[in-house]
Amino acid sequence: MVVFLKNSLLTVILGAMTVWLIHYGILQHIANHPHADLEKAETKNFRYRADFFYDAGSKAWYTNDHESAADYFKKALQINRLYIDAWIGLAQTKTDQGETNPAAEILRFTNRLTQNVARWKWSQLMLARELDMEDIFFQNINFLIPYRQFHNEAFHLLDLHLNGETGAVLQALEDSNVPHYLHWLMRWRRTEDCFPVWDVMTDRNLADDAGYEKYLGFLVSQKEIRRASDLRKQYTGHEGMNNPGFESPLSNKAFGWRTRLGNNWEIRRVSRDAFEGNHVLQVGFSGVENIHFYHLSQIVPVEPGKDYTIGFRWKSHHLTTDQRPFVEVIGMDCKKTYWKSEMVPISTDWRQEMIFISVPENCHGVTVRLKRNKSNRFDNKIRGTLWLDHFSLESVSP
Repeated sequence: MVVFLKNSLLTVILGAMTVWLIHYGILQHIANHPHADLEKAETKNFRYRADFFYDAGSKAWYTNDHESAADYFKKALQINRLYIDAWIGLAQTKTDQGETNPAAEILRFTNRLTQNVARWKWSQLMLARELDMEDIFFQNINFLIPYRQFHNEAFHLLDLHLNGETGAVLQALEDSNVPHYLHWLMRWRRTEDCFPVWDVMTDRNLADDAGYEKYLGFLVSQKEIRRASDLRKQYTGHEGMNNPGFESPLSNKAFGWRTRLGNNWEIRRVSRDAFEGNHVLQVGFSGVENIHFYHLSQIVPVEPGKDYTIGFRWKSHHLTTDQRPFVEVIGMDCKKTYWKSEMVPISTDWRQEMIFISVPENCHGVTVRLKRNKSNRFDNKIRGTLWLDHFSLESVSP
C-alpha cells in the first residue's frame, strides 16, 4: 500500500511538471515570436505582462520596425505607466520616426521621474544628445561622472561632444566634477589640457593636498619641471632640495627622495648618529653582489643659466672594493650635462662634499643620485655602510 501511494504521488508530480513544461514552452514560443502571437498574448497569457510587450518592442526596434515597436511600448505602458524602460524605448522610436517633439516631452518626463536614479541616466543622456537637448545631456553627464562604472565613458563622451575643447568642458562641468576631469586628463597623458584645469581648480578653491600631490607628481613624470617647481613654490613656499636632512619619511614622489629595494642592499632612515637633526639616511651593502647601484635619487629643479653648489655630508664604515659609491648630478632635459663627486672613502667620520654645477640655458632640472659602478676586480662584491645627511642646493650666480 505504501509503495502504491509513493508511486501515485510520483506520477502526480511528474504529470504536473509535464504540464508546467508544456505551458512554459508555449510562453517561450510566444516571447520569441511576438509578431505571430501578439493577439494570443493580448487575450490570454501575457495580458498583464508589461515586460513581454517591452521585449517585443525592443526586438521590433532592432529590426527597424518602428511602427510595431511603438505599438508594443505603448501596450507595455498601458499595463505599467511607470515602466521607465518602455518610456525611453518609445521616445527613441519617436526620435527615429522623426517625431522629435513628443520624444522630447517623454524624455523630460522620464528625466524628472528618475532625477536621482543612475540606472537610466546613460540612455537618457544619449537620447538627449540625439535630440540636441543639452540641458539634460550635461545634467546627466554630471550626475554619472562620480560613479566609477560610468566615469571613464562619461568623460570620453563629453570630450567627443565638445570636440576636445577643454574650456567648453570646464563650462559644462559642475565644480565637484572638475577634479575628476583633471584626473581623467592625467590618466590619458593630456598634459597641455591639464594646465587650465588646475588653474580653474585653484581659482575655485577645489584643490586639496591629495590633488596637489597627484598633479605635482604628474608634472614631474611628464618632465614639466619648471611648471612643477613653480607649483610647489606657490603651494608650499619651498624651493631647493626636498627633505635634505631626511627628517621626513622618503616619499618616492615628485621632488622627493626615490628609492628602490633590493635583496643585497638596504636603504633606511635611522634616528641615530645624525650629522644634524634627528634622522640620517643609512645605506648598507651585504657583500654578496657586485652591484650596479643607482637606487637613491631626487629630481631637483634649477634655473637655466645659473651656477649652483650641491653640498652634502656623508660618513662610511668598512666599505670594500675599488668601486665605492659617489654622488652624481645629471641634467634632465640636457642629458649630456653631468657632474660627480669623488668616491666615498672606505671609512670616514662625517665630512662635507661639494659639487659645482653650471646649468645650461635649456635645463630646468637635474637628478641628484647616489651611484656605484660595478667593479672588474676579483674581489668585487661590495660590503659596508655609509650615511648621508644635510643636502643643500645653493646658487652662486651673481
